[in-house]
Amino acid sequence: MSHPPTLGLRELASLLLDTTDRGHPAVVLLLLDGGGPGAGGHWVLASPTGVYGSWGGGHLDLWAQTLARDALRQACEAWGAGPRGRIPNQPGEGHPPPPEPPTTSPPALGGGGSVLAKGSPSGVRWRKPGLGVFPRQAAPALKVFLEVYHPQPEWLLVGGGHLAHPLCALGTLLGYRVVVLDDRPDFARRERFPEAHAVHILDLPGGLARWPIHPWSHVVLITRAHQWDAACLRAVLGRTPPPAYVGMIGSRRRIRTAFRALLNEGIPPRVLEGVHAPVGLDLNAETPAEIALAVAAEILLTTRGGTGTPLREKENVLAGLLAAGAEEEPSKLSPTPLTSPPGSLPSGSGATGWRRGLSQEDRAVYEALRGAEPAHRLCMALVVEALGSTPRGLGAKMLVDGEGRVVAGTVGGGWGEAEVLRAARESLRTGQPRLVSLSLTAREGEGGGSVCGGHMEVWVAPAS
Repeated sequence: MSHPPTLGLRELASLLLDTTDRGHPAVVLLLLDGGGPGAGGHWVLASPTGVYGSWGGGHLDLWAQTLARDALRQACEAWGAGPRGRIPNQPGEGHPPPPEPPTTSPPALGGGGSVLAKGSPSGVRWRKPGLGVFPRQAAPALKVFLEVYHPQPEWLLVGGGHLAHPLCALGTLLGYRVVVLDDRPDFARRERFPEAHAVHILDLPGGLARWPIHPWSHVVLITRAHQWDAACLRAVLGRTPPPAYVGMIGSRRRIRTAFRALLNEGIPPRVLEGVHAPVGLDLNAETPAEIALAVAAEILLTTRGGTGTPLREKENVLAGLLAAGAEEEPSKLSPTPLTSPPGSLPSGSGATGWRRGLSQEDRAVYEALRGAEPAHRLCMALVVEALGSTPRGLGAKMLVDGEGRVVAGTVGGGWGEAEVLRAARESLRTGQPRLVSLSLTAREGEGGGSVCGGHMEVWVAPAS
């Protein structure tokens, strides 16, 4: 029985970048081990346009497709956008590039016109990158790493005044796609915003009502007067799907005036409750740069699902140490069983930390893979498990060349990264992938040691 060809890292990079750049989500699965024909680091990529790659055929491929379609459906549902296409029941032969997104309402997700059943066939909700195991009778358990990617998140800055400058620079630094809109030609100039992805002269508010807004859009209204604020807010509210974040700058009086006007027009209070106004966290900020930092922190807090509590208070390390009398040892790895009871998807635009857009660092790694000459030997390191205090989290990546030099990304630096670099050189020498276990605890007799105290599992694989 034939099956699709194996998907190499370079092809994976090209497919992933093409998919997300065209506005599609994507799911990447890596089969780490299991003793079957697909063991040893085979990749599968799924998007609404198709499933690419193979784990060796047979039941492994069918299971990979089930996991991929299930995770992709959940991703589409969580964004509230609905699916952007159809996944076939069987992978295609070869790896054609994804087509352009449909211009009409897309069909339901699922092959042959069928809609995937509600619930999770795999028994797990993929809220974030993670390592899972699938127990099998009379055979070793399969260990799988899965990541869900969304298009690069964007900041839509409505208004090109003094606050837009630091917001544009900071948003770009954080890996967002920043677009600046203003109706004044003197303000909407590329020279004013060299870091922006795009700068447009746009009639406000009429043009904003027609401007495309996505589930990965973060809209910041920083216009020059409350009349424009209310009108622009009206143009943003009620969109389907809604943006991930809507914030509006202004004093209490200015926001009260805008909200009163909208309430008088019949806008329900529950709709206005989702607007972050005044925008930003309370940092007692004064300068435009400080205010931009407060706004960026609130966007990150909202979309990542944090609490905003100072880490000193959240961790309370000293109190725990005094109560226990000794430093706790890091816990053992505990992958998610793929047969565990399903959890629940987050609702609304809050607490959406697992909605991972293609980050700036991931993009740098995948672009380096896609653009490298075939003869250029490369090896990718991927953090597939992280417990306790670790320098990098799940999904962190690093690309290494044949000389053992870092091309892009990092897995945390220090002793741990040095070990991964040694493993990468060995993997390039043998042509075989491997799993590196790092216990990041300070050890007796080692002057440098490691200071994090957690445990990381890093998958290292040559690019093919």
